[in-house]
Amino acid sequence: MKKMYATDWTLLLLFDLAAGSGMARHAAGHGGDAATGQLLAILHTATGSLFLVTAIVHAAMHRNWYKGFVKYGAGKRSKITAALSVAFLLVSATGIVLIGRNGAHSPLGLWHYKIGIATTLLAIAHIIKRFALLRKASKR
Repeated sequence: MKKMYATDWTLLLLFDLAAGSGMARHAAGHGGDAATGQLLAILHTATGSLFLVTAIVHAAMHRNWYKGFVKYGAGKRSKITAALSVAFLLVSATGIVLIGRNGAHSPLGLWHYKIGIATTLLAIAHIIKRFALLRKASKR
């Protein structure tokens, strides 16, 4: 399997874990016990950090897409991918600021959650559009 597809599959797994643990963390804050919330916070931070590193590798592999976007504008390039890139930068930045802080119910924590939901929806649209290609290319 090509390095790019291995990275993409790793990104997909980490996306599931990071998004799922983030939503579970939010739900646990509405009546779950503190130990569960703490465990989910650790899981979310760990998977989110691994996801960030893998996403940087993924973006580097697709750097020509970004270069063309900057040089020529959106054109026929995916608007979903562009929006996902911006949302991901925002959710990553707020997540990094929240590391080591009890910010789950802070204004920044709630922004991180809301941007995370938007990022998740954009990521799902991005994945759906490319999933058949990813699956087919991985069989080679």
